[in-house]
Parts: sequence; structure tokens; C-alpha cells
Amino acid sequence: MLRALLPAFGLALLVSPANAQLGALKKRAEKAVAEKVAPKPAAAGRQKPIFDDVVVELTDARIAKLLTGFAAEAQTAAKNREHEAARTKREAAYRQQRDEHERARTAWQKKSAAWDRCMEKYRAELESRGQQSQSFVQSTDTMKLKALALRIQNAQVRGDMAESKRLTDSLTSIMNAAVAQYGSADIEKRARAECGDRPEEPTPPEAPAQPVSLSTLTDGSRASGIPEEQYRIARERVLAWLSLGDDKITRGETTYAFTDAELAALNARRADLRQYETLLATY
Repeated sequence: MLRALLPAFGLALLVSPANAQLGALKKRAEKAVAEKVAPKPAAAGRQKPIFDDVVVELTDARIAKLLTGFAAEAQTAAKNREHEAARTKREAAYRQQRDEHERARTAWQKKSAAWDRCMEKYRAELESRGQQSQSFVQSTDTMKLKALALRIQNAQVRGDMAESKRLTDSLTSIMNAAVAQYGSADIEKRARAECGDRPEEPTPPEAPAQPVSLSTLTDGSRASGIPEEQYRIARERVLAWLSLGDDKITRGETTYAFTDAELAALNARRADLRQYETLLATY
């Protein structure tokens, strides 16, 4: 149908003034019809439409319903333009944030490399301290520690809290001495004082949502009360009539066919239909 015949000027309608849009629409529609729809001369003259469950007659009542649908489409199109403008704005902001993130990440990589270099000697020291700690654990008389823990438990059972505290303090003193000698707290403190904390990688910005469909046809069909497939074909026939005009249709210079009654009904609402021409050609 006509939507498939007009790919060349759909974009032009979005950026041209209304009058220029309509003029270009007519000229290009005529060219598209001549070159694509009817590449061979029409020998049979004007065609007659065949109505069925999909192609329905454009009566006065049906055109009135179509106009209701077109009005609903116009409202949806306006909302779509607002949403698209907001999305475009968000995309622009995202591109700026992405560029800023790339710069921040480059700076972070340099800082991380410097921090790693600073930490190299402390890593070696921590590794050495860890080996010493492992050796201490392996050399510790665990049976002696277990015996001391059992003495603490027995003292508590007897109710001798003074003995329990003395033994506990002794065990704590042993463990604290081991931690002080073989722990890593002192190394980490010196490393932090010289190298600082590990640089935090910057978080990338969140990409905006993908664009939604800008189709208005479903809203128009719902508002008109006409089934969607019938509505789609009817709106394309209306656009064909608006684009080509009565003369070309009656002379049989197009594959789009209309009865005289349909042309009369359309012409009766020409002004009302004309205001939606750009909408019908765009969406």
C-alpha cells in the first residue's frame, strides 16, 4: 500500500515546513505510483475497488470514525515527540557522562599503577610476615594450649573465677604477643601512610532506555472502533486520496481504486482529513 510506496520522503516530512511537506508529498507520491505501482500503462482504465473483511468502503459514517482515530493518533504522536525529545536529551547527557567517565577512568588507571608501584615493597614484606606466621603456627605446641584451655574450663566449673581469669589473661597475653610479632597491622599502617588507600575505580554511567515504538496506528484503531487491519488499509487509502487527488484516481492513473460514492464522502470531509495528511504519511 501507500506506506510502502513512500520511503523516500518519510524523513523529509519530519524536517520540512507543513506546506513544503504536503507539496513534496504529492509530487513524490505521483512519481512513486507511476514508477512502482503502475510501471506499465493502464489499459483497462479506472479500476473498481473490491470490498471484503479487510478493505472496507469509505462511507460518511466510517470516515467520521476514521477522523476520531486520526485525532487520537495525533495526540499519541505529540506524546511520542515529547518522549523522543526527552530521550534525545538523556542520550546527549549520557554521551557527556560517558566521556567524563572515560577521562576519569584514564586518570584512575594512572593512579592505580602508581599505587601498585608504591605497594610492591609492602607486598613483599607482607608475604615474608605471612611465612613467619605460618612457621609460628606450625611450631606452636597446640597440646600445651589445649591443656591451658582445659584448665580454664575446669576452673570455671569449680567456680574458681580468680584462677579462670588468671589463666585466661595468660592465654590472651600469649596470643597478643604472637599477633604483634607475626600480624600485618603494622605493615598495613605504614603502607597506608605512604601509599594511601587503593584508588577506587569510577562507576560507568547508566545508559538510557532504548527508544520505544513511535507507531500511532493501534491507538487510532482503538479510538475509532474499527478493527486494526481494516483501519490500517482505510487510513492508507485516505492518504492515497489526499496525495494523488481525484483527477488521477478517476483517470485510472493509480492502482488505488475508489467508488464515486467514496470520493464524494471524502471530498465532503476534505478539510478535516487534510489536517492529518502529514501524520498519516509519517507514522
